[in-house]
Amino acid sequence: MTITPPKHIKKHHAAKGFTLIEILVVMAIIALLAGIALGPLMDFLDRGKETESKKMATDLVFAISQFKDDYDYLPYVGTLDSSTDTKVVTEGEEGAKFLAILMGKEPDNGDALNDKGTEYFTVKRAKGGRNGLVYDSSDTKVTKLVDHWTNPFTIVLDTDQDGIILETEFYSDSTKKHNKDTALVATPGKDREFNHEHDIKSW
Repeated sequence: MTITPPKHIKKHHAAKGFTLIEILVVMAIIALLAGIALGPLMDFLDRGKETESKKMATDLVFAISQFKDDYDYLPYVGTLDSSTDTKVVTEGEEGAKFLAILMGKEPDNGDALNDKGTEYFTVKRAKGGRNGLVYDSSDTKVTKLVDHWTNPFTIVLDTDQDGIILETEFYSDSTKKHNKDTALVATPGKDREFNHEHDIKSW
């Protein structure tokens, strides 16, 4: 005998959906977990950028030292004041000429400081204008060298040849001396201004 249930009794209950409050709670938990994970991830990425930019700074110092060993003078276009150290920023006409000499590509001004055409400094092209060489609109001429935060590198050359470079060239509040250095190189890093905390330094 077949028993038929009354019509008012349903065989299956409809699946119960999430309430708005439950959805909001889940979203809040996901956002919290993402925030916790994002902090260390960003720190890790920043450390990677700082490491790459620091390598570029130390490569510049090494290139300048190698050039000085080969030619017994520093790679600078213009008039050097031998009574003091000289600051060069890797952007603008002066900075582009400086880079050209280190890269073995003489600037178009009659100077021939790198007669051998030796490539003392090699670096990749910047991606998105960051971390490398930036070219002009014709894509043929280097205009500047920048770190991961688009800051140009600041170089201080020991043009008075006393074997001492002062940090005052970077920090007005510092009197620290660096001995036996041909050059010091630094950028302000992610803060975009020299303040010691996140600066990228060759030393």
